[in-house]
Amino acid sequence: MKFNSVLPSLFCICLAFTACKSGAKSDSHSNEDSHLESEEHHHEGEIHFSEEQAKACNLKTEIVDKEIFNAVIPAFGELQSSPGKEWSVVATSSGVISFAGKAYLSEGMEVKKGERLFSLSAEGLPEGDPSRKAQLEYESAKKEYERAEKLIADKIISEQEFENIKLRYELAQSAYRASSSTFSEGGVDILSPADGKIIQINVSQGDYVAVGQPLLRIADTDRLVLRAEVSQSFYKELSSIQDLHLKLLSEESFHSLNDLRGRLISIGSSSASTSPYIPVYFEFDNSLNYPLGAYAELYLLSPSKDKLISIPLTSLIEDQGKYFVFVREHGDMYRKQEVTLGRRDGFRTEILDGLQEGEEVVVNGAYSLRAASATAIIPGHSHNH
Repeated sequence: MKFNSVLPSLFCICLAFTACKSGAKSDSHSNEDSHLESEEHHHEGEIHFSEEQAKACNLKTEIVDKEIFNAVIPAFGELQSSPGKEWSVVATSSGVISFAGKAYLSEGMEVKKGERLFSLSAEGLPEGDPSRKAQLEYESAKKEYERAEKLIADKIISEQEFENIKLRYELAQSAYRASSSTFSEGGVDILSPADGKIIQINVSQGDYVAVGQPLLRIADTDRLVLRAEVSQSFYKELSSIQDLHLKLLSEESFHSLNDLRGRLISIGSSSASTSPYIPVYFEFDNSLNYPLGAYAELYLLSPSKDKLISIPLTSLIEDQGKYFVFVREHGDMYRKQEVTLGRRDGFRTEILDGLQEGEEVVVNGAYSLRAASATAIIPGHSHNH
């Protein structure tokens, strides 16, 4: 949590305790009339939280009502690159590798198509410089071809012999052009095949590599695939999935797949014999700059006709394994209420018991009320109202 986001909460909690102290001091000097008046207006267990405190804490409430709550399938998943959006960069010749263009390469670094990534040098190696070899082969084949053109005109060599010489020349020319296009003073250049991010590096500065050896992998991460692992018991409900709420394990809040321009790609027909889960694939815009390979907590949502009571998760206070909310009784008086939870979807939770329709529950600022309730609960009195 950033420091500047902590200040309002600290100020709010301090304000709550200050108000409680002030109230306690005032009560010690109150007369009998004011004490009787307090008895007439306050109920057992009520918490006083003034309008000033509520504004300072941005306290918000919501009227409890029964609404449609989607069927929820809990799952977990891993972020992957989209099909066709990942490339493996391999060595085009043998040699000693050195980083080119940048002082170093690291995972997560962005690269552009055609950008120099490495240079491969065969200087001092027994096999020699492959680019120099290609050049010498081309120059030799060219001279032989030019000589053969004169010989065939005088019918000194056969057509078959001339065609063989011509073929050697064309192959040498093609190999030389390919090598010369990526050749520099440092050796053979290895270029990026596309725009993207480096997701894996397999070599270090000074390593010797052979032709075809994988050097690194690049992926376009503008749009990602999410592979969700879903319990087989939910297989029949998977075809009706209409949204998904997800958050990385390192995040605090969830995000809607629909808000990320996401969609369901496919549902696995069966799971691996050793796994009780079915793979389900989604695709979405990576506007949140998620890294590949990250794991996410998921809630898959499908339509439901059931109307029930639900509240935002921000309403909940956990205390010794039990969950509570604060209900506004009247004016600036609140009551702490234990609730029994049902399903969650990442944003809201079903309430099985503890709340009734029409009650006004706190949905923001509950922890500030909790701080106030530590000392501000009004003792019960044996009287009638």
